[in-house]
Amino acid sequence: MKNRDIKKMKLLPVTIFLLGSMLFSGCSSNASASKTDETNDNVEANTEAVEQTAAENDTDAKDSDVTVDESDAKTDETTAEANEGTTEAQETDASENTDGVFENNTDTTAANAEGLSDVSLGEFVDEAGSSEKAEISEADKAEMTETLIKKVADEAKVTQQDVRHYLVDDFDGDGKIEGFMFVGEEPVDEWSGYSGTIWFVGDSECKQIHDEFEYVTYDDGSIFRTLEGGDKKFAAFSDMYTTAAVTNIFYVDGADCKESAVSRIGSAYIDEETGDLIITISAYDSMCDYEAGSDEPMWTGHTWKPYYFYYNKGAGDFAEYGAKEITREELKSICGSDIAAVLESEGYEIGQIIERDNGIININYSQTTVNADGSKSIDYKNATYDQRYHDFVNAWGDGETGIFSSDFGGTYYIN
Repeated sequence: MKNRDIKKMKLLPVTIFLLGSMLFSGCSSNASASKTDETNDNVEANTEAVEQTAAENDTDAKDSDVTVDESDAKTDETTAEANEGTTEAQETDASENTDGVFENNTDTTAANAEGLSDVSLGEFVDEAGSSEKAEISEADKAEMTETLIKKVADEAKVTQQDVRHYLVDDFDGDGKIEGFMFVGEEPVDEWSGYSGTIWFVGDSECKQIHDEFEYVTYDDGSIFRTLEGGDKKFAAFSDMYTTAAVTNIFYVDGADCKESAVSRIGSAYIDEETGDLIITISAYDSMCDYEAGSDEPMWTGHTWKPYYFYYNKGAGDFAEYGAKEITREELKSICGSDIAAVLESEGYEIGQIIERDNGIININYSQTTVNADGSKSIDYKNATYDQRYHDFVNAWGDGETGIFSSDFGGTYYIN
C-alpha cells in the first residue's frame, strides 16, 4: 500500500465525522468549532507521524511511490536471505543432531563398560524423533489381554477359565503388548499354592517357559509380580518350597522372551528405599559339626541372607554389585569404632570382611566349641553395616540395633 493511500484512509473517517457534525449543529456551536480544530490538529499530527515513519523506513527515496516499491524489493531480498539462512541452520542442526546421537552411543558404551550406567537406553531418539516410549491405554491392554488368553488356551489345549493368572504389559517399551500367564489348578487349601505351568505369549510367539510346579501366592492374590528395571519391566513368579521360595525372572527383548541372569537363585524383591533388587539366598550353613576324629562336616542351621543387585542398562539385565575384601583397620576407619575388637572380646574369631559397591559391609565371624568327647561345633555368624545409614542393619525387623542384631546367620561370600 502506498503512503498517499495511508493518508487517505486516515482522513476519510475524520472527514465523514466532520460533515456529520456540521449537518447536525449547523456549525454554529463554538464547542463544535473547538472540537473540529482539535480533530484537525489530530489529523495533521497523525499525518505527520505517518509521513515521518515512511521517511524513516525509506530514507534513500524521495517519492513515496518509489519508496514503497523499493521497500518491497528489499523485503523480498531479505526474505530470500533469511530462507537461505534457515536452510543453512537446518543443515547445521541436522549435523549437530547426528553427532549428538553418536556421542550418546559412545557415552553409553563407556558407561556400560564401567558397570553402573546413568544413561537410559529409553532416552535415545527413535526414528520418528521422539524420545518418549509408546503409551499403552488400559482399554488397549484389556482388549489385548482377551486375545492373549485365548491364544494361550488354544496352544495349551485348555479352556480360557484354566488361564487363572496373567501379567500383561508392554514390557520393553516398544508399543507391543505381551503376556505371562499361568495355566493350572487353584490351591487345594490355604497352605498350598497354585499348581500348573507358566506361558509367555506375544504377537509372534506363544510358548511354555516353566514346567508344572507349585507357585507362591502374593498378598494381592496373584502369583505374578512386576520388577522395574531402568528401561524395561521384568515378570517375576516364585517356586514354592517348604522353607523357601525361588524367584523366576523373565524379560522381553523385541519379540523374544529371555530369562534373567539372576533368575532362580533366591527369593527376589525390590527394596522400596534404595531401589535395589534384593535376592535372599537360602542355605544350611549356620552350624557345622564334626564327630571326634572326623574331618567330615555336617552342616545344619537354615539361613536366609540378602544379596544386592542393580539394573545394568548396558547389559539390559540385573547384576550383582561388585565386592572386595577389606582389612579390620579399614573397617575401623569406616565405622568409627573397632568392630573386630568388640567381636573378639566376646570370644569370636574374625573371618572375611566384605565391602560391597552399594555401601554394605558384611563381617563374617565364628565361634568354635570343642566337646569333651572330642567332637566340635562351629557356629557361623555375620554382622552387616550399611554405610548409607551409618549403622548396622536390623536383620529380622524386631527393632533391635547393633552388631549382634544384624546377624543373618551363616557366612557371606564374594560371588
